[in-house]
Amino acid sequence: MIMQNIAILLIVMLIIAGCTQAQDRQVKDETAKEIKKIESEKIYEPAKEKELEENKTEIKTDNSTKNESKNADVEINQTVVKSEPIKPIEKRINGKLVGERLQEASDRLHTQGSGQHIRDDFPDIRLVYTDDAKETGFPQMILPFRYYYSEEADKTFNICNIDFTVFICDGKLERLISKEDIDSGRCEVTPVYTGDSRIGGSGVIDYRN
Repeated sequence: MIMQNIAILLIVMLIIAGCTQAQDRQVKDETAKEIKKIESEKIYEPAKEKELEENKTEIKTDNSTKNESKNADVEINQTVVKSEPIKPIEKRINGKLVGERLQEASDRLHTQGSGQHIRDDFPDIRLVYTDDAKETGFPQMILPFRYYYSEEADKTFNICNIDFTVFICDGKLERLISKEDIDSGRCEVTPVYTGDSRIGGSGVIDYRN
């Protein structure tokens, strides 16, 4: 009987020992799992942070590239605008450009009706100087000589009292014409006028031509 009880006790102790070992293994397994989980999270978090930083860098780079592209487009547009200035439309009067009208004025210098031709072709002319030319030998009927300036053509047209053009000068001439104006080529003058002693002429004026 005693031996039987001892055997039963040993069996119970073995069972208890087995359960304890199983619980220990379970605890160890669970502990190991927790350790692996923690270590995995520690590894994951830096990797995640690194990925986020890389994404931020890519976004910044992309935005920077877009901004640079926009700036480049603006610079290109500005360059195009600067390289292609808007040209003013040249005015036509009586169907003719200013160069054509000036050529006609030169061709008609000191001819009948040439003064009116200037008024028709250069309607912007305004009186800037009047030369009475007294005691110069010019017939009274043709005096005074009036200087008209056209801003459009940048020319001064001289018209006598019988509506003949006498000379055409570059720019605005608001004083008596001089010998230098003629010699330099600034003014195109009818030969009749060159006899004026005030501009170095002989003082003998033949107005029959």
